[in-house]
Amino acid sequence: TMLTFWLVPLGKLLDIPVELYIHESNTPRRFFAEHGLASPEVIPLIETAISSASRVVFTARSTWDIFAELNVQDNFRLLNSWVDIPRIEEFAARNDKADLRQKYGLDPDATLVVNIGSVCQRKGQHIFVRAIDHLLKTHGEALAPHGKIEFLMVGAREGLYLESIEQDIELMGIGEVAKLLPETLDIYDWYRLADIFVCTSFEESFPRVLLESACFRL
Repeated sequence: TMLTFWLVPLGKLLDIPVELYIHESNTPRRFFAEHGLASPEVIPLIETAISSASRVVFTARSTWDIFAELNVQDNFRLLNSWVDIPRIEEFAARNDKADLRQKYGLDPDATLVVNIGSVCQRKGQHIFVRAIDHLLKTHGEALAPHGKIEFLMVGAREGLYLESIEQDIELMGIGEVAKLLPETLDIYDWYRLADIFVCTSFEESFPRVLLESACFRL
């Protein structure tokens, strides 16, 4: 992705082709500035890397268009993504929601709100925990008669951002209902056991999680 732009000049030094797969739907300047990820002096290096990579692959034409002016060597390619609906429907038919909740030790009767995606700034989990806090403070009494509600973030990976989310949860006192779970390959399990799906990403080219959650009828 854009965060690994430095592999392009490294590949040239080692005479190795490098393909960038970009799914940040934002210009380099705006993306890195908004998230405080690079100083202004670094932006031209990122743009040069995109222009000179062996291939730059996009999963949506709308994201390609954002970077179009950097396609000076005709190195851009589009690989349309897709969702395997029959596979999802077969999985849902074969796996019972209650059984999956028991597998992970989750309350069989709770309303489970699930946020799936690598825990990183671009995915906006810090907004999610603030929304949880706001919801409970503003509507907690109204929600209480409807039973227990839990909020699950699936995709935790070690790092400063994860630590900041953990600190936020502790400071807000919502640890009883807001849970962080590690990255997993068994992602269909979490769609199937959920009641409500939430996406809080700031930039997505082709948000598979929204399409997959729709296939699971969330």
